Amino acid sequence: MTERTDKEWKKFGKLCPYFGVLSDQKYLPENLSTQSLDDFFESGRTHVKETIGWINDEIPGFIPERLLDFGCGTGRLTIPFSSFAEQVVGVDVSEEMLSLARKNSLQFKRTNIDFLSLHELLEEEKEGFDLIFSFIVFQHIEKKRGEEILQRLLGLLNPNGLIIIHLTYHFTKNSRAHNFATFLRKNFSVINRVLNWRLGKPQYFPLMLMTNYDLNRVFKIFQTGKFKILSIKYTDHGGHLGLVIMASNEI
Repeated sequence: MTERTDKEWKKFGKLCPYFGVLSDQKYLPENLSTQSLDDFFESGRTHVKETIGWINDEIPGFIPERLLDFGCGTGRLTIPFSSFAEQVVGVDVSEEMLSLARKNSLQFKRTNIDFLSLHELLEEEKEGFDLIFSFIVFQHIEKKRGEEILQRLLGLLNPNGLIIIHLTYHFTKNSRAHNFATFLRKNFSVINRVLNWRLGKPQYFPLMLMTNYDLNRVFKIFQTGKFKILSIKYTDHGGHLGLVIMASNEI
């Protein structure tokens, strides 16, 4: 499963990187324009502005020196975060996504951003972070691996640091027919192409894994690590229900 999810996400990086980040038809390669790219990055600026406001509501005056955007994609959130933190690190499993993110950060003239692969972060990174952020990312990681990565990220947080992470836990449209179709699409590429065609999507479009996390296990990870839950927000993306959890390891 680990190899499959990484492989599929790397396909998004090669075939439709912006659509892989935000699933809107205007971000498909054949529909990309100056206006759609402006919309893409404006949505990132809006999200970051709202996030900073949320942080200030909970911890007035909190300004991170070093910030991690986990699952940075093409830099939609990483780039505006660079106006909030002294140094920002973007991480993604797709080298194609990282290449585009580097290009985009240069276009926006941001010089305080570094981009790393997932391996470089988990196996080689020695410095900690004051803020770790991840949104609409863990839902595409297999559950057991996602829990392991969450624990690793918590270990990278500096004292009195903050983590904001989005996790999905329930799909309201779940059914036997849906599960069977997903099984077929995972295991038979020709069926995936046919169903993409029936759904009006490009036939090359990869299957996007969606993961529901066991919140009992998630909150146990936070409690065992002595993290304080500061705030929670609900999300609903097309019936995929989730939580954005803000937690601190304040000492």
